[in-house]
Amino acid sequence: MSNAISREEFNEEESTKSLIRMS
Repeated sequence: MSNAISREEFNEEESTKSLIRMS
């Protein structure tokens, strides 16, 4: 479970960074 949460958090962070980079 810890792994799944970490993966989701990482994905969210990457998505945010991608959005900022695109902006």
